[in-house]
Amino acid sequence: MREIKFRAWEKTGGRMWYDVREIAFDYGEVIFKRGSEIEDEIRKAGKHHCNSCDPEADIWAKMDEVELMVYTGFKDKNGQEIYEGDIIQSQQDGCAEYVVGCVVYSSAAFMIKWYKEGDAILSPFYNMNEKNMEVIGNLYEGGKKSGQRR
Repeated sequence: MREIKFRAWEKTGGRMWYDVREIAFDYGEVIFKRGSEIEDEIRKAGKHHCNSCDPEADIWAKMDEVELMVYTGFKDKNGQEIYEGDIIQSQQDGCAEYVVGCVVYSSAAFMIKWYKEGDAILSPFYNMNEKNMEVIGNLYEGGKKSGQRR
C-alpha cells in the first residue's frame, strides 16, 4: 500500500509547503504539522493563521490560498519523492535522447504528459522505469531543482 501525503503551493507567497497534516474540507483549510520545516518561515511572513498566539498552535491556510498536490508513491533515480505537478526527465530504455514531461492525475491514474515536437502524449506512470526518471522541477517553481526538497 502506498503512502498518501500531500504538498501545497502557496499561491500568493510563491512557496512550496511540505508536511501537510490534514485537509479539513468542511472548513476549507489545509493544516500543516507543528514543527514542520517551514513553520518559522510561515509565521515570520505573516501567512499563518492560528486560533491563538500559542507557538504550539497548528499552522493552517485557506484552501483557496494553496494548490494541493499528491505524492505518487514513487521516487526518482535519486530517491526524490515524485508528486503530481513534478517535471520529469527520462531516458527511455534503448534511446539516447531524453524526454521531458509533467506528472498529472488523469482517468483515475497518475500519468506523465510527455512533450515532444509540439505534441503532448499521456503515458501511464506504472509503465515507467523509476531508474530512468529524474525530477528536474515542478509546475510552480519551474526547473529550480535546487529549490526542491529531497
